[in-house]
Amino acid sequence: MGISAGGLIIPFEGTLQEAVALVEKLNNTKLYKSSEIYLDTRLIANYSLAFISDHLIIYHADYSLSMFEEEQWSKKLSELGLLDQLIVFGMFDSGGYYVYGIFENAQLIRSISQNVDEEIKQTGILSAFEAKWLNATVFYELEYEDQDGDWQTKNIEGTDFDADSIEEWEEGNICKVYYIDDHENAVPEHDMVYFLFSELSEQILGCNILNVENIKYVNMSTIKPL
Repeated sequence: MGISAGGLIIPFEGTLQEAVALVEKLNNTKLYKSSEIYLDTRLIANYSLAFISDHLIIYHADYSLSMFEEEQWSKKLSELGLLDQLIVFGMFDSGGYYVYGIFENAQLIRSISQNVDEEIKQTGILSAFEAKWLNATVFYELEYEDQDGDWQTKNIEGTDFDADSIEEWEEGNICKVYYIDDHENAVPEHDMVYFLFSELSEQILGCNILNVENIKYVNMSTIKPL
């Protein structure tokens, strides 16, 4: 099963009640505790809250779309005094879309996104660990069917790769891969944004918050229970 999660990471040392109040102000809504064990936070009514390493994680997929409307959210974050580093993220295997952004002083200073089979799009200044991977050496992994009908794999270094020399029947089976030192320490381009966000999560929180089965969280909903 793939991952489909989006939300916010906010520095936070308050109580659950204070966290709920903050989310209600952020979204201008009223939240109620949900009795559901598994809550689909891709739905607009649903939220899950977790507390890790002096941070509040708000799982609510809509943030990964709406928060890149910078002017609206910059004003709201500023009004609420959320001026420390804040991270918005969305990792959706089902739609093949991966994104994260960093706010500081209520301004979006960095964003990186990727749709499946498309190149990475980014704005802002790269952090050191992002630059290490996004500027890494590349090779191309080519899977092709030989004349006997057997599938073969070969790696072509980026400096030797010539797209025009690839036979037409081989197209569509080429994967760009970034690596450091050797091919064993590598990240396929289509996994790069997911990988970078996982690394960022580990740096800030000491864990990968996309592994939600290992995280204790409180489910909330804007729908009042009966």
